[in-house]
Amino acid sequence: MTGESGFAKEPTGAQAQLLHALVMRDLGCALRNRTVLMTIITVLGFCALMMPQFAGSAEELPFMGAFGYALVPLFSVLEVGGTIMLFAMAEERAHGTYEVMARAGATLPLLVASKLIAGIVLCVVISLVAALFSGMWNANLLEFAAVVAVGSVPFLLLAAGCGLLSRQEMRVNAFSFALVLLCIAPLLSAFVPAAGTVSMACPVAFLAGFGAQALGGSIESLHMSLWPLVANLVAWTVLSALWLRWCIRRAQTQESA
Repeated sequence: MTGESGFAKEPTGAQAQLLHALVMRDLGCALRNRTVLMTIITVLGFCALMMPQFAGSAEELPFMGAFGYALVPLFSVLEVGGTIMLFAMAEERAHGTYEVMARAGATLPLLVASKLIAGIVLCVVISLVAALFSGMWNANLLEFAAVVAVGSVPFLLLAAGCGLLSRQEMRVNAFSFALVLLCIAPLLSAFVPAAGTVSMACPVAFLAGFGAQALGGSIESLHMSLWPLVANLVAWTVLSALWLRWCIRRAQTQESA
């Protein structure tokens, strides 16, 4: 049976099986996509080449160490998560993939949930590998993985919504630029103490602060504070979820028009 949005509804059990299949599909497509693969290679190559330089300068220039610790999770989530959630979602919508999947019984929220799960999985895996490539063997990798899994959610939700609204390349590029700026702000706080207060309002502040701490740095080195970052995560998760919900409804309206 098809709802007003034009996307079929399935029983809960069938949706769970379909969600699993969609996640496997998204992971497989991502790992076969040249753009995603080049993005992963870029992240890992940069970390392997540059992070030892940041670590070597940390004793004389402490802010370089703080910058490096925050860069690993931010760069991984921005590049890998942004590519999957923004560019891939926009491309699939522009090519009519969602309409085809709808005829197979997949609702748009289910397709978005699949992308989100696949994005979180890849962000965690690539962030862990990037940390190892950076020489951070003594880091608390289990804690780091948990931080990336939780801290990447607001960014991925925002990127998913942007992808749903983007059918033209210019709009994708505009959203991409805005998302990059959001990720740069916490990095600036390593160099400029006054930027710490501003960067704590960014949706990736929790990821930067707690990610740096899990890798061996500290939240204070980025001129941030613990509890405001926790509050930031909760607030941005709620706001990003509301944003994505609105984007899904708008996309459904466009599909049924």
